Amino acid sequence: MTSLFFYGFLSLITLIGLINMLNTLDTSIKLWRREIAMLRLVGLTQAGFADMLRYESLFYGLTALLYGLSLAIALSGFLCYQFGNDNIIETIKTEYS
Repeated sequence: MTSLFFYGFLSLITLIGLINMLNTLDTSIKLWRREIAMLRLVGLTQAGFADMLRYESLFYGLTALLYGLSLAIALSGFLCYQFGNDNIIETIKTEYS
């Protein structure tokens, strides 16, 4: 009975999360379409739009990479410290060589 309650609750939370994500994406796309229409109205060319999209994607990707790597390195160092493995570099060398 507990397992049924747990999986039912987990399914409900997952469904709410998915609906929230879809709603956020839908709103973002609608606002983005208005922004692009305004930029085209003031003279943005197709090549300018492609450049803008390329640089914006590069900026978001590199920003996510910077934050993600920083957080992953800090978290893995913290976990190694908590579990008593102070020399993580030596462990990685012996595990993967």
